[in-house]
Amino acid sequence: MDSPAELAAKQLAWQLETQTSVNLEVTTTITAFSDKASKTPEFTSTEDHYIETAAGQRFLEFRGMKSGLAVTRSSHYGEGGRFTDVNYRLNDTGVQESVFITNHFWMEDASERRQVPSPLLHFYVGRKPLHQALPKAQYLGISKCLDRDCDIFLFPQVRWFVTQDQVYYLDKKTSVPLKIEVFRDEASRNKQQPMAVWVAKTLDSAEGHNFPLRSSETAYGKDGNREFLWDFDVKRIHFNEEYPDSTFRPVLQPGVLVLDATTKKSYKVPGVVVIPPQVSVPGQAVRATPPPDRSSYVSTGSLLLGVGLILVAGFAWWRRH
Repeated sequence: MDSPAELAAKQLAWQLETQTSVNLEVTTTITAFSDKASKTPEFTSTEDHYIETAAGQRFLEFRGMKSGLAVTRSSHYGEGGRFTDVNYRLNDTGVQESVFITNHFWMEDASERRQVPSPLLHFYVGRKPLHQALPKAQYLGISKCLDRDCDIFLFPQVRWFVTQDQVYYLDKKTSVPLKIEVFRDEASRNKQQPMAVWVAKTLDSAEGHNFPLRSSETAYGKDGNREFLWDFDVKRIHFNEEYPDSTFRPVLQPGVLVLDATTKKSYKVPGVVVIPPQVSVPGQAVRATPPPDRSSYVSTGSLLLGVGLILVAGFAWWRRH
């Protein structure tokens, strides 16, 4: 008889390995509980659009939104081992500011975290697909999520920005993750002091695939108090569609600076720079601070990895977790 891990791996393998592509659009609403201004996000929601094919082609566009307008934007492309990050001006997101060519997709050189939007993120352990990681997981028993029976699996010391224990609650019927608890180590796990907890609010069927279209994640400080809440809402998801190769190749604006880390060279795209009219955005300007994640107790801003990606404090804490 198959073990719970083997059963879950088989179900997930069928769902994940039969996909030729996934196209996901997610809106994230951010709530900050900290009373410290430095921890308050400068945008109140984000929009992610992610496409990936079985051939390894990848595209991700991120927008930080405030008062219905994009105040920060970056686009990321991957194809055939070539990866490009395109960064746009703060509060003027129609203008490309810098381009970086690297040998990794967005922030994936900084840890073993796969750089995909939630909740797709939770079908991985680090960068390994969940069904491939399950054979080495420790089985912890059964619990309830969404009033459904779940098998609990521990993945100890996952190597993210800060090494952490990750506890997955997988729906017994579908093996879809419905809850993930993140602890710094075994001691904090024994004390039930999580760094972050992600939970599915729904379990849905999307084009024959089981997927949580609504979920949330809460980040906690050392004192156990909530610091941030992210509410994820999948606006659109499609599987097994075909995309032209141009989807995964950026179109660069004239005059934009390109830094190529693979050749150690830099240049400007030929042509005359055309600056569209700037749209004023109510409120404060976005602060350029590095991105965070649940791998740290201190909620900082979004990690730029030294390549000029401009994100924001609160959201980035999750981005790098």
